[in-house]
Amino acid sequence: MARMMVSEEEKRWIVVGIIMYKVAAPVLRDFVKQGMDTHYTNLDAYCNGLTTPGTLKTLTYHQVNTDPILRHLKFQNVNNNFLLHGRSKQRYNHNINTPVDLAKLYLPDYLAEFSAFDESLDMTAILHLLGSIKPAAIFHSPNPFISIQFLADDVRENVRNQWGHFDITKWSDAFFTDCVQKLQALVKSLGLTADAEKKTLDELDDWYRKGTPSYDKFICSIGSFTIEAFLSNVNQHWLMHRRPKLKIKENVRNCLTAHLKVLHGYSKILIVNNLPIIVLLFACM
Repeated sequence: MARMMVSEEEKRWIVVGIIMYKVAAPVLRDFVKQGMDTHYTNLDAYCNGLTTPGTLKTLTYHQVNTDPILRHLKFQNVNNNFLLHGRSKQRYNHNINTPVDLAKLYLPDYLAEFSAFDESLDMTAILHLLGSIKPAAIFHSPNPFISIQFLADDVRENVRNQWGHFDITKWSDAFFTDCVQKLQALVKSLGLTADAEKKTLDELDDWYRKGTPSYDKFICSIGSFTIEAFLSNVNQHWLMHRRPKLKIKENVRNCLTAHLKVLHGYSKILIVNNLPIIVLLFACM
């Protein structure tokens, strides 16, 4: 089967997608989980000191509306509040039963669809949480001179968003280097254990040092098929049908099913973590 030509710029873009979702995201997600667990405990204690004492699980509209911190949180994102009551905040169920629900209060509604601190919490939501400063920062670096919020916003704006809105003219070797360095800086700011930090930084550095040859290794042929053949197959659906995104996603899954034996362990990564081999179709539309 003929191999589809992929430019050096496209390879750099794909490698950044891989390290962002396969290397960085799991570490950042775990950090967010630990931080939100602690934040839930602290905010629960804060609620006990309200004028009308309570807990996160028993919050009322009056407690939320009269508090300078709680009133800024997005209670429309939990308990089906917006679906059931629209903008009638007085009718909302303000009970916050889990750290997952608490995390949703700090996000735009379109990012609050996750069900746990797992792969349903995507990179954009992770970076929004790490960068949150309203009503106050949730996450703090052990180094008082480093701002996790600044670094998370930098990764979100200049790595994740640039990757998600693919412009081939931007993906020079210098831009590739900058993306990796921004991810490394964010990881260093977290205060991970020495072993966890070293493992993550080593993986990022390994992808960086190998550069686009890492991509070539990633798509190595298995028999007469390649991952590039999978991409070519999916591309044909887009070019031939010009269907809406949801229909294209269905076609992507159909193509992936046909290649499961070829993709082996990468099949889960490609679907669950939205690696760029799949996202290519949506990022460019």
